Amino acid sequence: MSTHNQLNGVTLVAGSAISRFRFVTVAADGKLDHTGATTAAADGVSAEPAAADLDAITIALMSGVAHVEAGAAVTRGLQVMSDSTGRAIDLVGGASTYIQGRALDAAGGAGEIIRVLLTLHQDVA
Repeated sequence: MSTHNQLNGVTLVAGSAISRFRFVTVAADGKLDHTGATTAAADGVSAEPAAADLDAITIALMSGVAHVEAGAAVTRGLQVMSDSTGRAIDLVGGASTYIQGRALDAAGGAGEIIRVLLTLHQDVA
């Protein structure tokens, strides 16, 4: 049975269209965008979509368990990072790479929704 735990959430304004279940980051303008780089720390996971700039959406903050869309095949139990569009992919280690959490489910490919234990920290390897 799949579970989703959104104990810590906040509503913020989107800076562009945002897909549901993606890692998101608060940009310099104070608006949410998809986490777009392996060297960017996610601030949360979008719990709902935003159709356009200035839409208010709720995000799950980086603690607990959240549903996240996979960007490729994901291995259950491995640490995950964000791809260029905020989707979870298996961690490819390296200096300055942000680990967004640990996959609690496997994904066979892009587009599948998995549970991720959100635990943000930076890989220093």
